[in-house]
Amino acid sequence: MADGGCSVSSIEGVHDSYIVVISGRCIMYDTGDRDFKLDSDRMGRAVYAKLITFVEDLKRAIIESYGLVGMSVAVEMSYWLGEHGSGTVGEREAPVQISNDKDFDLFTSARKVDKYINVFVTFKEEIDGKIHFLRPMGNLLKSKEVASSSEMQVGSTSADLFIPRSREEDARRRREKDKADDESLMKSVRAVELYGFEDVEASFYNEAVNDYTVDDIDFTLADADMYTGKLFSSKQKFKISLHIYALKQVFRFKFHKHAFNYVAAKCIDKNCKFYVMAKQLGESSTYQVRKAQLKHVCTSDAKAQYKKHATSKVIAALMRSKYERLQAGPRASELPEMLRTEFLFTATYWKCWKAKELATVAAQGTEESSYKLMPKYFYVVKYANPGSITDIKTEKDDKGQTRFKYAFMALKACIDGWKHLRKVFPIAFAVVDNETNESWSWFFEKLTEIVEDGSDLSIVSDRANQICVAKDQWYPLSHHGCCLVHLQRNVDAKFKKRNQKQMVGRAAEVFKVSHFKRLYAEIKLTDKSCWDYLEKIDPRHWTRSHFEGERYNLMSSNIAESLNKALVHARDSPIMALFEFIRRMISRWFVSRQRNISKMSGEIPRLLTS
Repeated sequence: MADGGCSVSSIEGVHDSYIVVISGRCIMYDTGDRDFKLDSDRMGRAVYAKLITFVEDLKRAIIESYGLVGMSVAVEMSYWLGEHGSGTVGEREAPVQISNDKDFDLFTSARKVDKYINVFVTFKEEIDGKIHFLRPMGNLLKSKEVASSSEMQVGSTSADLFIPRSREEDARRRREKDKADDESLMKSVRAVELYGFEDVEASFYNEAVNDYTVDDIDFTLADADMYTGKLFSSKQKFKISLHIYALKQVFRFKFHKHAFNYVAAKCIDKNCKFYVMAKQLGESSTYQVRKAQLKHVCTSDAKAQYKKHATSKVIAALMRSKYERLQAGPRASELPEMLRTEFLFTATYWKCWKAKELATVAAQGTEESSYKLMPKYFYVVKYANPGSITDIKTEKDDKGQTRFKYAFMALKACIDGWKHLRKVFPIAFAVVDNETNESWSWFFEKLTEIVEDGSDLSIVSDRANQICVAKDQWYPLSHHGCCLVHLQRNVDAKFKKRNQKQMVGRAAEVFKVSHFKRLYAEIKLTDKSCWDYLEKIDPRHWTRSHFEGERYNLMSSNIAESLNKALVHARDSPIMALFEFIRRMISRWFVSRQRNISKMSGEIPRLLTS
């Protein structure tokens, strides 16, 4: 028996029944050594071997396992024969290609001798008439969602790269089915023909950085490698990748040749032969590594300077993934320790702060572009969530230019949930320039479209005078109570050492007026100045016994403060990213609760109305 209680015979049976497929690409160094670089996005799969009899069966099984059905994708398959088989990735002789049935028969024969031989697959696609390595899955899905039907139908194959002509009819039927499936999917996704602009998801990425004409660089230490023939979508990407490579290999280099169409770098140690040169391809922005002498013989003093490559731009490239997909990302104060533990070097707080700003802009866009996209974003929100309420208020500056002032969003799910729950519930969110009478009045005005005024409505907040003014204007029939926690904090800050905070809390929470008067008298005897402070506050606002409405056993606004805590990291993001963060957070909460409710047994009582 093997470790973990799994028998060796059962493992061998798995290898007999399945073929392990690993995605990536084959590269060759100047020394002639070959290596297979693993695709960290797609990784590996296992396909059922007993149903595969021809090379096209293998291709089809691979495409299905990687979720690429209906896409115009070329599949290059190969395997390695060596002393230890091809179960590991490393330098070895040239791989054996699998391009026809004869090659597949040879592969099948080789697997009978060594069942641990794996298939190494490389995916390629055609973009603007040129063949490139297949983009990451996230970019493919985004492109698939926004693909216009007038240009190329999702699921169509322009070149039939992986289907032979002998099975043309079968391929046509398969394409028609995939096309029908994709068209039904497109009814629920956001597309260019529906909105006139790309899906909102794309706006959080810097288009200048995400150029998919060549394979994108994964800015991690694990992927910062250099080899002859490697492509970069721009000169800047080549430079950043070379900086990261130097941090990984612990050495220092300098750029010693610059021209409009090429750039070269060499080690600062004159005796070291390290040299890398990249050249522009034609008139495009793409750069390709033409020469790469990567062996080092530099001194320890030269290597000790490697940390100088950790500029704010390089750190931003390494940390960008932590701010993508609307992730709040780490704060600048957290980055030095993260760099030390993840990348084995550190940087000053100021450098990390600049890196955080650059990473946020690269991942989520600039503040200026975010404000410009707000109308389109709210349009998409209302289109995807019919019944949602959004609004943007602007003003004219001294130069007559339109400037953003307020933004309001209430999702349809929140509106419907409030109608049924009738208690504490996340209803609406707003971004304003400042908490003023005007901003609170505007917010309450928008809130009246969702929550009706009435004597059964209670509003609990801090003691901000602006809230009281807006409440009296738009919700005159409702009742307003101040948050007991805020009041206790104010008391604790002004009056200390006599337990006044706890005494105020006990007096506020009692139900009977007689009990309140007794506790209130104790406060006066204990600290007259604290009693004078409380005398300036109407007891109807801070005590349960004098409150004229129904507080529903809620003496504080802690639940709203908890929501603020959940949003604290996203507040540093551009405004559109902030609203999208809120939308996704609320969606996650609702889906989680829906799943929990679906597991309940028995009848769920209906809403009782008077």
